Amino acid sequence: EPETNGDANSVFFLFAVAVLIIISAFVNYINLTTSQALDRAKEVGVKKVLGSTKVQLRVQFLIESIVINVLAGILALLLVFIGKSSFLSLSGLPEKFVFFGNLTFWLILLGFIILGGLISGLYPAFILSSFKPSSILKGDFSHSTRGALLRKSLVVFQFAITIILLIQTFTVNEQIDYMRGLDRGVDVQKSIVVDAPTKNATENYSVFKQSLLANSNIKAVSLSHTVPGQPSGSLSSTADIHVTGTTPEAYHNFYITFIDKDYVPLLNVKMMAGANFDETTTQEKREVIVNEEALKRWNIKTPEEAINKKLSFWGTEWAIKGVVKNYHQQSPKSPMLPMIHIFNNTFRSLASIQFTGGSPNDNLSQIKERFNTVYPGAAFSYFFMDQEYDKQFKADDRFKNVFMILTAFSILIACLGLLGLASFSVAKRRKEIGIRKIVGASITTILMLLSKDFLKTVMISVVISVPITYLLIQNWLKNFAYKIDMHVWLFIIPILLVFALVLLSISFKTVKTAMANPIKSLRTE
Repeated sequence: EPETNGDANSVFFLFAVAVLIIISAFVNYINLTTSQALDRAKEVGVKKVLGSTKVQLRVQFLIESIVINVLAGILALLLVFIGKSSFLSLSGLPEKFVFFGNLTFWLILLGFIILGGLISGLYPAFILSSFKPSSILKGDFSHSTRGALLRKSLVVFQFAITIILLIQTFTVNEQIDYMRGLDRGVDVQKSIVVDAPTKNATENYSVFKQSLLANSNIKAVSLSHTVPGQPSGSLSSTADIHVTGTTPEAYHNFYITFIDKDYVPLLNVKMMAGANFDETTTQEKREVIVNEEALKRWNIKTPEEAINKKLSFWGTEWAIKGVVKNYHQQSPKSPMLPMIHIFNNTFRSLASIQFTGGSPNDNLSQIKERFNTVYPGAAFSYFFMDQEYDKQFKADDRFKNVFMILTAFSILIACLGLLGLASFSVAKRRKEIGIRKIVGASITTILMLLSKDFLKTVMISVVISVPITYLLIQNWLKNFAYKIDMHVWLFIIPILLVFALVLLSISFKTVKTAMANPIKSLRTE
């Protein structure tokens, strides 16, 4: 395919994260529904006394759950419609991309809504309807270990998901910033790359080059078959390359690129030993420049040792003229390629033009003008080398941005659920809060008292999520040839942030109740 392919693993991973967030929302619904059901205990008890069966009550709870999910689905469709352009831009999809007209999309959405209604409604439907009328009317369930344990378990699960996603978000950001900050070993800045015309490219190249160098803003012009940032498929490759007179222990894949004498200095690639191609170099001399990675394949210890050694491939011998320092032909996500540079000064593929001053647009206009003069009627096709190189990071940037948005949703859902549970907890302990205020307890004391259980629950989430996250991150980092070290702060900062959000969510309701008149709390039944 001519366009850059996406990463299927990233798509499946983000889909899995989205499913976890939906499950987190289901957890919220179960938690809040069971909490509200305690306030509806008399309603349930009276209905059972008046003859309602378990089946009828279960159907009622399930219908309520499905209705909530249907309304959520409608709201989701509205939000998707409103944010469609932003989503397409974020994900890199074309504007013509349509999913509303896809039958599979509607079937999956309908399936999610029905499945969501069943998953989130099953517990309230089956458990709450199974209690005896006398127990429900007395509100015994509200004091049972069973109900409290369920809610705490669900909160642990929910915050474990949130902590896992938050730690991974920090890690993804750190890894992508690390890759961007690595020394590429090659200078791709201030260079415009022009495609060769289909006719008279090589014959008129010297005229084209000299006309460009006459511009004081242009520093160098170079020919090559590919440039850094283009996929490895743009390079030739062969596995049968070895030092003459030796028997290879194993056959490795080597990548071959064709360049002229100006390519190495234009890209500021460092020579480790030997010399670059020069005015005396010709294709008949059979000389090559190799990189350090290629030397490893031949077990050559130092760059100096490699100079003038003979290589056998393509049915002939080639002398190693020079050794260059490794540079990232592709992004640091990929390992270094063992590369062999062969001299070729024919304008068949690309001409890289490096400028030192002036605005990029002005330089581009002048290059186009000279191109059209030398190659009249030929199509002028170009790209900026740094932009071409940065395309390799776009998929990772999109992954990072989508992942951050999903994590933000997870945090929001978890905090909303915690706020609901905090409201329920505060409502159940309103009289206790009033009594404590009368005997002199401060707002801070009351806040810490009510927060203690939630913080313990989140701490359990931390204990569960940290080892799981560590394994997930280690597995994700295997996709990168150059990766960050797992620093402790990547775990500590997200965990502290979660604790801060928990305290903020709880404080929102607790402080308001604690500041209320205690006499009013004591009079409330």
